[in-house]
Amino acid sequence: MKKINVDVFYRFEPNLGNNGELIVYLKSSGALYEMTEPYYIFLKEIDKGYTFESLLNAYMCKYPTLTKEEIISCIETIEKELYELGLIL
Repeated sequence: MKKINVDVFYRFEPNLGNNGELIVYLKSSGALYEMTEPYYIFLKEIDKGYTFESLLNAYMCKYPTLTKEEIISCIETIEKELYELGLIL
């Protein structure tokens, strides 16, 4: 199971940009990242002790026009990017 790096602080601001904006701060490096709502959904589900099914369901509810395969591809991309940035372990 993935975990959020203990040095990560994140906050979703729904009124920024077109669909809201996720602001992520990595304390250990001082890096500040601006991300989209799908990244917020991923981090929020990790905080809740996600299973892959709960993560998939969260995306399917939020983005009903996407196919299951498209959502799985997005989840894999988000997970890879967050891991490479050191935001998840």
